[in-house]
Amino acid sequence: MGNNYSNLRELPDIQNPLLLFKNLKTDLDKLKSQIDNLKNIKLSSKLLHGISLKKGDLPDVRSLEYTGSRLSHNLKNTRTTELSERLHKYPEDSKSRLKLVEMFLQEAESCSLPISRDAFLLAMQEVASPMISTQKINMALAAQTIYLEKLQKVLKDDLTETESKIKGDGNVDTILEKQLKRM
Repeated sequence: MGNNYSNLRELPDIQNPLLLFKNLKTDLDKLKSQIDNLKNIKLSSKLLHGISLKKGDLPDVRSLEYTGSRLSHNLKNTRTTELSERLHKYPEDSKSRLKLVEMFLQEAESCSLPISRDAFLLAMQEVASPMISTQKINMALAAQTIYLEKLQKVLKDDLTETESKIKGDGNVDTILEKQLKRM
């Protein structure tokens, strides 16, 4: 649990669980702005008219972004990379995004907390779109349930670890100071 667990502690949802929904809203807004920025990129000069802009390679898999590349790289299904590339080319492709979330739901048991969070935010991006359906709502609800259960487990494990350290070592102030430094 060592290094992976310390990476989880860096998540804003773990550092301050009371700001969970604010953090989720902020990240959802980032996803929306990434797509909006892609829409707004237009060449206006006739001099540059013949030049085509290359969208570049797939985004970095270490952060949340509109293509779901971090999610796709952590799922076992080989089609996930194809879906992520499709989302890179066509950012508003709702079907590909929903298929990626669906593949996550099939493998959710083996996925980490950050990956569950990515899937939930991608599903919520679909719910926030003007074309809403019961399928989108149900997928978002399923992804939300998985994410919140994984978050609850991490927070519960952290609490259990802290309690066991307090019971095992009589110096409560030292333990609490170490916990505060870790956060």
